[in-house]
Amino acid sequence: MQEDEMDLDVELEQEGEERRDKKKREEETKQCPYLDTINRSLLDFDFEKQCSVTFANLNVYACLVCGKYFQGRGPKSPAFTHSLQSDHHVFINLHTFRAFCLPDGYEIVDAALDDIKYALNPSFSPRDIALLDAPPSSSSSSFSSTSSKPTSTSSSSGNSYTPVRTLDGKSYLPGVVGLNNVKQNDSLNVVLQALFAVKELRDFFLLDKNVVALAQRSSLLKNFGELVRKVWCRGLFKGQTSPQELLQEVDLASKGQFRIGQRNDPLEFLAWFLSTLHRHLVLKDPSRPSANALARSSIVHQCFQGLVRVTTFKKISRINSLYDPDGAERKEGEEDDLHKKEEGEIEGYHKGETKEVPFLYLSLDLPPPPLFKSESEKNIIPQVALKVLLSKFDGTQLHHNNATGEKKRYVITRLPKYLVLHVRRFTKNFYFVEKNPTIVNFPIKNLDLKGHCRLEGEAAEGSSRYDLVSNICHQSIDQDSSEAQGVLEEDAQKEGTYRIDV
Repeated sequence: MQEDEMDLDVELEQEGEERRDKKKREEETKQCPYLDTINRSLLDFDFEKQCSVTFANLNVYACLVCGKYFQGRGPKSPAFTHSLQSDHHVFINLHTFRAFCLPDGYEIVDAALDDIKYALNPSFSPRDIALLDAPPSSSSSSFSSTSSKPTSTSSSSGNSYTPVRTLDGKSYLPGVVGLNNVKQNDSLNVVLQALFAVKELRDFFLLDKNVVALAQRSSLLKNFGELVRKVWCRGLFKGQTSPQELLQEVDLASKGQFRIGQRNDPLEFLAWFLSTLHRHLVLKDPSRPSANALARSSIVHQCFQGLVRVTTFKKISRINSLYDPDGAERKEGEEDDLHKKEEGEIEGYHKGETKEVPFLYLSLDLPPPPLFKSESEKNIIPQVALKVLLSKFDGTQLHHNNATGEKKRYVITRLPKYLVLHVRRFTKNFYFVEKNPTIVNFPIKNLDLKGHCRLEGEAAEGSSRYDLVSNICHQSIDQDSSEAQGVLEEDAQKEGTYRIDV
């Protein structure tokens, strides 16, 4: 009994010592004398989280005085050595977001660091996300500053219509943040910017409860989520951010297909990126896909997937049309009972299979530009309405495949929430890739597709009207400008730049 009482006294003493030590540490953290040495203008959290000395990416700290990255905080570590050599004492862990004073080693808990932690790791509650699309208030013309502490009611909250001032006094709108062009990655940046504007996809990657789960799924989901949160953050120190970490992960995941320094087709990247996001969201192991798992729905398919009915017509060969199945010859022009036109068939072709094909985007074909132009037509650019191009999917036109000799008929049976349309401007011949300059006229709001699809079941009850969210275009180089000097006109798609209007 006495031993039990003695053990209890020892435990109480230990708890008392721990509380006193904790209180002492808190008092020390509140009195850190080096907070005024922090230089926020030198901080840049967009680079890869890698030590500048050992090039390791584990347990990396950022010096809040000079902005450089160092590993560890123990004796003989690069961060510890840097604090002694450069007399820099305030460091923050880039993974746990905890700040420490080196070489003393105590943790700094101070409200003065909240804006730095928010810029490093933006967080969004359901209330914050709901406020992003709130209509502008009467005070929406005012500017909020990032120099003050971001709380749940100030910098971290607010609608996307209210500009935010950076440290250098410039303003930006959350969600409309520029992405650095690392090296010819503008074709990838425009696709990312377009995805940032998709509300449901944005909300999914912004929500705090999804952050940990996405990070555990794959590095691609983790890096894409981080970039989405930075673009919609109201506490950035600069008016732009860098997609470098995401592009490096894209290079690895695509096995070099989309690498930094190589301009790619935005459509190819969009198709690959959406498919990869879906695969990483529904599969526990993305390297081992299964048909049943891939059939499951994800936020990607909920936003972009629709259905199109494809009917294939195969050409009737002349041999089959002159001989019956029993081998008996019949006269040319004699009616063939086997090839009588059924309903929906066309002359010279027999109806093949009809199947529902899911799609994430639709490709539209431009009419070919006039081959020979008169002097008066040289300066005239041909134009076409978007609805004329969409008639490809109204179920009345047939499209010939030169490679297989088949004809196909397309009709949309289910519209997605967000419709991605791709206008084919580039065609490749034996010598080079040329660009079709035809102008496509389209409405900004209320594009009605009711006459271009045959919706059935629940899809028929939904809306068939669309408003423009973003527009990606290719801007060619002016052949008379200095940029065009020395440029070979072999691939028009790789010349110029890609731009986006949001």
